[in-house]
Amino acid sequence: MPAHYGKRWFDLRRKFITYNPTCERCGKPATDVDHIKDVKHHPELMLSWGNLRSMCHSCHSKRTSNDQIHIDKTSPCDVNGYPTDPEHPWNVLKK
Repeated sequence: MPAHYGKRWFDLRRKFITYNPTCERCGKPATDVDHIKDVKHHPELMLSWGNLRSMCHSCHSKRTSNDQIHIDKTSPCDVNGYPTDPEHPWNVLKK
C-alpha cells in the first residue's frame, strides 16, 4: 500500500474493514480495502466510503492483477472481465 496515502487513508481503511469485515467476492475475512474506481484516475474518490469495498488478500490481488492486464482502454473487456462492446452478445442478452 503506498505510503503517500497517509493517516486519513489508514484510519478510513481500518474503520471500513471494521464495518465490512468480509470479502465482497468470496465471503472470507477481509484484509484489504479496494478502491472501486482507481485512485490514479479518480484521486478525488480516494477517501470516499462509497468507492470502497472489502476484500481478502487473494481476491484483491486478482483484482489488481486484472486491472494491470486491462490498463489499455482499447481492451475488449472491462476490469471485471465483461465485454465493453455494447453490441457483444452478452450485453445484448442483458437488454
